[in-house]
Order: sequence, then C-alpha cells, then structure tokens
Amino acid sequence: ALISGYVGCSYHEEAVLLFREMESEGFKANSRTVVALLLACEDGLEITLGKEIHGYCLRNGLFDLDPHVGTALIGFYLKFDVRISRLVFDLMIVRSIVSWNAMINGYVDVGNCLEALNLFLSMLENGVHFDSVTMLVVIQACAEFESLQLGMQIHQMAIKLNYVGDLFIVNALLNMYSENGSLASSCALFDTIPTCDVALWNSMISAYIDFGCYEEALSLFISMKNKGLKEDERTISIMLSTCAKFADGLRMGKSLHAHAIKRRMKMDVSLGNALLSMYAELNCVEAAQKVFADLRSLNVISWNTMILALAHSKMRSEAWQLFGVMRKSEFKPNTYTIISILATCEDE
Repeated sequence: ALISGYVGCSYHEEAVLLFREMESEGFKANSRTVVALLLACEDGLEITLGKEIHGYCLRNGLFDLDPHVGTALIGFYLKFDVRISRLVFDLMIVRSIVSWNAMINGYVDVGNCLEALNLFLSMLENGVHFDSVTMLVVIQACAEFESLQLGMQIHQMAIKLNYVGDLFIVNALLNMYSENGSLASSCALFDTIPTCDVALWNSMISAYIDFGCYEEALSLFISMKNKGLKEDERTISIMLSTCAKFADGLRMGKSLHAHAIKRRMKMDVSLGNALLSMYAELNCVEAAQKVFADLRSLNVISWNTMILALAHSKMRSEAWQLFGVMRKSEFKPNTYTIISILATCEDE
C-alpha cells in the first residue's frame, strides 16, 4: 500500500527504495507490488529496472498466475517497443479483457491499425467478450485505417450489443464517419441522439468545418446555444478557426473572445493558440500580441504563430526579437519556427 501510494504521487525513486527495504526485511513482493513498480518504471522510463522486475516475475511465477502482472508488463514495454509487448501478450497463459485492450490500444498508438484490427478479430474468433473500451479503440482504428465499410460493420455490432447508448462510443463513431469522408453518415448519426452532450455537438461542428461547410457549422453553433447547451473551451476553439471564412470574421472572433472571458473559461494552450491563429489570420497583430502576452500556458505553436504574424505584418525587428527570446526560453525552435522567421526575408 505504501509503495503504491508513493507511485500514485509520482515519487518513483522513493517507491523503488521502499521495495529494496521491503526485500531486506524478508518480505517477498507479490503481484500488487510489481504492478505498482512497473507503473513507476513506465512513468520514469526506467527500462533496466523494468526488465529486472520482469525477470523477478518469471522466477517467482507471478507472470503466469496473475493477468494484472502481464498487463502491467505490456503497458511498460509499450513505452519502448510494441513488438516486445506483443511477445509478452502472446506468452500470457491467463489474459483479461484489460490485457487485450492494452495490446490493441498499443498498436493504435503506434499507428499500426491493421494489427490492432487483426487482434480484435482474434478476440472474436477466440470467443473473448469485449467491452466498451475495446469498442472505442477499434472504432478509432477504423477511422485511422480509413475503412468506412469496416467502420459501418463495427457500428452494426455496437447497435446489436446495445453500445449506442454510450455517448463516448457514439462520438467516436461520428468522428470515424467524418474522417472516412462520410459527412452524411455523421449527420444521420447525430440526428438520432436525443441526449444533449457538448462533446457530440463539438464533433459535429468540427465535421462540418473539415468539409468546408462553414455556414452549417455556424448554424449548428447557434442552434446549440438556442437549446441552452453551454459551450466549452473546445467549442470556442473550433469556432475561432472559422472566423477568417466570414466577411465579418473579426467581429465574430472578438465576440467569441469576449464570451470566453465572460464565461471565465480556462485560457489553456489550446484556446490561447486558437485566439492567436484567429487574430493572425485576420491581420490583427496588436490583438494577437496582447493575447500572447497574457497567456500563461504556451507551447512551440504559440511562439511560431506569433512570430509568423509579426513577419506577415512587416514587423521584422519585433519578429526577430521574439525569436531571440524564444531561443533563450525552455521552448526550442523547430522547422516551423525557421519557416516563420524566414518569412521576414521575403521582401528583402
């Protein structure tokens, strides 16, 4: 319990020292101990210690007896090499649904969606009962694999197993249809959902934008407000991306900005960058500078957007000055930073 507590609070080194002390007092680690320690290794990317724990599990029979240990090893090795995770998975005598989900999700995370779908097929062939987590990951795999037909089959399976009441799965299906080029299917699915959920509305608005249907996106946003559903930070970020497409885009963008302030929305890096991009696209560099100065959460995209906005506004010295400040900060320039600063040389 103490080791797990330390790991939960991210005191990984202290957890390992406790494990050593526990051993010195004659207590042998059990499956709960090694699962906690593997999580510490996973978070701290300690591959050597993780391998030692793996060996300890094999020597003491923990690997074969408890599926939680095998699942923890899968999660640990996924941080380094999905192939090793698959070897661990294949060697497991007892597997839980969590083990299958971890392995399928691991393949999706590294972009090998075909292998993720093959493993799901293996689940079905072996009569393993999957859950809503499996369904979510498989739908995501269908979206990234760009297989509309397979996605539709998974949708039918979700209906048959009564998973369509799960809004997370419905949202995943909506995004899957959109990413596979079937806006009509996304709209049809959206229209069947009686429950108001901001995530679903966000996904549908985003789908319209991806297909260039900006008027429809704006109409859906207005409809959302009329129905009394409160938009969140992502809604505002999504709508900010459309402002440059409208004749009165700057007024619309300022209105969204004011609404976010009035609602006391969290000005996180995503919403901050959306505001920066909106003002930059509409050539309102002073407003962009003010947003940038007020942002507490920045990332490389924030710096790149601001530098490019200054460059496009012929404010070369300001762009170079900001580039210099960035180089001295914790954020290191990337390829897009160089492209942005090179934009100051276009008219030279």
